Parts: sequence; C-alpha cells; structure tokens
Amino acid sequence: MLRFAFEEGLQDKAIAIKMNIAERTVRHYWTKLQDVLEIYPEDSKNLRILTLKRAREEGLID
Repeated sequence: MLRFAFEEGLQDKAIAIKMNIAERTVRHYWTKLQDVLEIYPEDSKNLRILTLKRAREEGLID
C-alpha cells in the first residue's frame, strides 16, 4: 500500500483496485498504519505527508 501511494502516486480508489480490496479497507489500513507510526491529525498538516516522512524514518520505504 505504501508503494502504491508514495512511489506510484495512487489514490485510495486505485490502491483498492490494485490490491483487490474495498476502498474502505484501504482507508482502514491507513488509520491502522498511522496508529502504529503514532501519527495523529494536526491542524493544517497533511496526514499522508506525515505518514510518508515517518515511514521513511522507520525504514518502511526508501
């Protein structure tokens, strides 16, 4: 999912199609990933960008 989002630039709907799952499931995966990475909503900050930065810090993506 991280590769589809950050390397291929896909949105949730396209990720769902690639993974053969529901779009709602993709959103659920994002929420769970953000919980594990301890990323929480902040005013005027993009959660996907925060997720990208944190995933890189943790070595989940290059």
